[in-house]
Amino acid sequence: MTRRVAVPFAVLMIVAVLVVVPLTGPARAVDTRGAATSAANSAAGAGAVVLDAAVNNVSVSGRRIVLDPGQPTHVVVAVRNNRNELAQIRSIRVSGSTLGLTFFVFDTAVKMDVPAGTSVTWEVDVDMAELRGQATGLLSMQVALRDATRTVVASASGIVDVHGSLVSTYGMFGLGLLLVTIFLWAAALLALARHRLPRDRWRRAVRFAPAGCGIGFVAVVSLSALRITPPSASSDLTFIAGAAGIGFLLGYLTPSPARSTSVPQSPTFPESPPAPADPDQWFPDDRSGITDRVWDHEPGVHYGEPS
Repeated sequence: MTRRVAVPFAVLMIVAVLVVVPLTGPARAVDTRGAATSAANSAAGAGAVVLDAAVNNVSVSGRRIVLDPGQPTHVVVAVRNNRNELAQIRSIRVSGSTLGLTFFVFDTAVKMDVPAGTSVTWEVDVDMAELRGQATGLLSMQVALRDATRTVVASASGIVDVHGSLVSTYGMFGLGLLLVTIFLWAAALLALARHRLPRDRWRRAVRFAPAGCGIGFVAVVSLSALRITPPSASSDLTFIAGAAGIGFLLGYLTPSPARSTSVPQSPTFPESPPAPADPDQWFPDDRSGITDRVWDHEPGVHYGEPS
């Protein structure tokens, strides 16, 4: 049993290292080289357009921003053009997403021309009444400036708390993930109960891994919709990879289906009726018309009836 547990545990640890180390590496670099990172960011922004946005008087890169569909959303953008040419801004997009999927988008047409080396501040009230049926809970928000070709010139990201309805696009998305996860677990457990899983342990592990992955997706959406944990790339991958690993481990440890020891029975045929005791009844046809004469090969010779 120890060997059976050690192999999938080693695989799970390798997956965890491959997922967690790339995610925590950049954060560790920021903590140990904060000054160097800030200097690098300043140098990078020397030739770009820098955006400082605030929604409802809260900085996008600061605390959580509350969006109430029943009230107008006040957006303030401060643009600094560090380029050597004119920056033309034609629209401002406010969007919210999670798991790489966008659940609400609001575009506002503007006409801002920011000369090189100058700053411009612009503010507007955005009607987000339709947000109630689009999302709810904590989502990743992005405020982006786009030019005439719809190319993003500058952007700022943060966390938004949407006071929407559970019966929204995001809520139905979570419900769909829950139903798919229940179906995957029901199919896997039913195959286990009927002893129809593959005899190979790795194939059984792969059979349970998608069901565990579904639990990870449901956990990410549920924690976001219930306003417990905001979505992020690190937390999303951790939940999904961890749940998939647990499902993989459970599938690996499931018992092997027992081989069938029963001998297949030979096909049965209907029994023939018993033979009659009287030989005259062997042939049921009328014997009165049967001639018992036997003829020889020689024509005209008659041997008579048998005595």
